[in-house]
Amino acid sequence: MSDRSSGPSELFCLFSLLTGCDVVAGQDSMFMLDPANFGTPLSMLQIPARSIQRIQEKLSDADCAVTYYSQDCRHFSDLRKAVASDDWTLARRATVDVGYICRRCHIVYPGRTACASHQDVQCYRDGSAPNNAIVKLEQIQYECAACRVKTSTIVEYKSHCAADSHRKAAAAWIRVHTATSTQSAIPRSESAIDAAQTSPTPVQAAVYSRPPSTNQQSRPDEDPAVVP
Repeated sequence: MSDRSSGPSELFCLFSLLTGCDVVAGQDSMFMLDPANFGTPLSMLQIPARSIQRIQEKLSDADCAVTYYSQDCRHFSDLRKAVASDDWTLARRATVDVGYICRRCHIVYPGRTACASHQDVQCYRDGSAPNNAIVKLEQIQYECAACRVKTSTIVEYKSHCAADSHRKAAAAWIRVHTATSTQSAIPRSESAIDAAQTSPTPVQAAVYSRPPSTNQQSRPDEDPAVVP
């Protein structure tokens, strides 16, 4: 039995089988073996089958430019019923870039440029690729605002919230943000309000600072206190 390693021809054949691209072995084609340009079929990604099905449904929507999935097939709102109220207050919805999907063949590439290059040589050789031919794929994660920790599932987030380090960080975070909210809600002191009420307005100050006229006499129907 031969113990030789796979040569370039075998690698090009494997790439062609996985991506459906017609690859010709040669120096100009070696860039296709770069991991940054190598695509993975959507069905082969390490994500739940239910998530793959939902992504495929989104790809049939012409208005969809970005599609999301979660590793536990849950919605972010489901976290509210799974953790305490304080831990829910700290929860944030975060996303991680996974790749870019060719809408026609459902192959996922790590970069948009690589996906567009694939479409130019394979799926849309005639240059007829529409503006929505590429769909971005993102993974939803659950982030703790106090610890800056991201988890992929609700179970992992609950486990994080049970740690002592989280409880200390959460208490400190709540104290700081509660104090900030309280200070912004404190009304002005009574002395400041009284000073504002008794201080003359700029118009009044301008009126009172004018020297009295010695030539003008007020008419009987005029208020002597108001200077015209």
